[in-house]
Amino acid sequence: MELKEAIESRYSIRKFQEKEVPMDVIAKILDHARLAPSSGNTQCWKFIIVTDPKKKADLAKACLEQHWIAAAPVLIIVCNQYSKVTSLYGKLGEIFSIQDCSIISSYIQLLAVDYGLGSCWIGAFEGSSIKSILQIPEDVNPDIVLALGYPIEEERSRIRSEIEYLSYFDKWGNKSFEKKKGILEITKEYFLGKK
Repeated sequence: MELKEAIESRYSIRKFQEKEVPMDVIAKILDHARLAPSSGNTQCWKFIIVTDPKKKADLAKACLEQHWIAAAPVLIIVCNQYSKVTSLYGKLGEIFSIQDCSIISSYIQLLAVDYGLGSCWIGAFEGSSIKSILQIPEDVNPDIVLALGYPIEEERSRIRSEIEYLSYFDKWGNKSFEKKKGILEITKEYFLGKK
């Protein structure tokens, strides 16, 4: 599958088949995802792979009572060992480490599509509860919960803003195309809908 196809095929999936995801598939996904970039190559991420039904139910409760999460065959908790980054970058390292965990989580989601899996990124949770459930050390934060499994939801349309509403040239608010002769044709095709 090409990357563009994986991006176009990725949806937030909240209903999964009652079908086990082989651990070798999870291992392959994480093995490729670990090639994601990170601040100063600190690789501050750690993964907790959860398949135990009781733990999944406890985590669903910790995710603000989102009980559908417990039905996902696999939960991957992306943990942030932020001290690896703050030791290099000080206070800014806290932000950088969150960005790093976000990048690798996106990689995981796209790789999941390549293996025929659906996923959902969960960011709404009680961090202290997750730390307690999974015995995460005090100096490590759970940043993202990813639910993975074989989807049963049908593809649905996604509402996204058009690129012309998201892009400026050289400064905030500047939509002038005339000064960008080298990309004028491309911007007209994509930004003005003349493709």
